[in-house]
Amino acid sequence: NWGLQTSKGIVRYTDPQHGIQANWILKLLELRQSNSVTTILDIGSGFGGMAEKLAIWSTNPLQIICVDIPLNLVTAYAHLARVFGKEKTILIQDKSLIQSTLSSPIDSTRFVLIPSIYVDEIGKANTHTILHNGKSFSEMEADQVAYYIEHLLTSEVDSFVETNSNRQESVNYGHHQEVISSNFPI
Repeated sequence: NWGLQTSKGIVRYTDPQHGIQANWILKLLELRQSNSVTTILDIGSGFGGMAEKLAIWSTNPLQIICVDIPLNLVTAYAHLARVFGKEKTILIQDKSLIQSTLSSPIDSTRFVLIPSIYVDEIGKANTHTILHNGKSFSEMEADQVAYYIEHLLTSEVDSFVETNSNRQESVNYGHHQEVISSNFPI
């Protein structure tokens, strides 16, 4: 782990934001009042920090689908497999395995890591009830955001939780004008 050393352990720099995002999802799960397995799809999951908090804090089993570019998924696999075990962390390398993996029954929390190139296959599975994006939509181009929303925000999704820029003047590294959440095609 990396971050700030405290008397109770290390606090990563990403922990506060990941904790807030996980807490919002857990509040949604409380509203659903269901003991069945819930699937959360996290677009732009990074190293899996939010997914980690969600899994630790949830009292019910979850299927957490982490979608990102392959480089980030390798890091997420290393991190989540170290914390939760390799048997609970599945790195999809062949799109033909997505449907069967996502529909197979589970009795404890597991992580399914899927490269963003397979978004169409995830959309066909229609397994997630909560769609989450923490900050990466604003880093994309508007047409990429529209693509994700069109393919993953299906009628089966109960909730869409996003934390992105909503200020017109937001510009990030490389002078990219961020896509503000009020302009998402929803």
